[in-house]
Amino acid sequence: RARISRAASGAVSRMMHTRTASAVGRWIDAARQGKAMRRAARKVVARWQNSTLAFAMGRWSDHVAEASRMRDVLGRAVRRIANLELAAALERWRDNAADIRQEAAE
Repeated sequence: RARISRAASGAVSRMMHTRTASAVGRWIDAARQGKAMRRAARKVVARWQNSTLAFAMGRWSDHVAEASRMRDVLGRAVRRIANLELAAALERWRDNAADIRQEAAE
């Protein structure tokens, strides 16, 4: 009987160790899976953030390009107005010079 009891005790002990080892193995697998899921979630969030950042940078770049274009257009308009004023002043100077010559000739 003692021998049977020891054998049964050993069998029970092995079964307990097997069940414990199995539980530990399942826990390790679950921990690995959880870690992998957290890593994947971080990647998704990073992609979202990067796409939002890329969108914002694109909008900023478009804004800067448009501001530069508008500055060029405004500069051309100001130069055109200045040239018109210069041309008008030159024309007045010519008229005055012609008037002075005509008066001097009279």
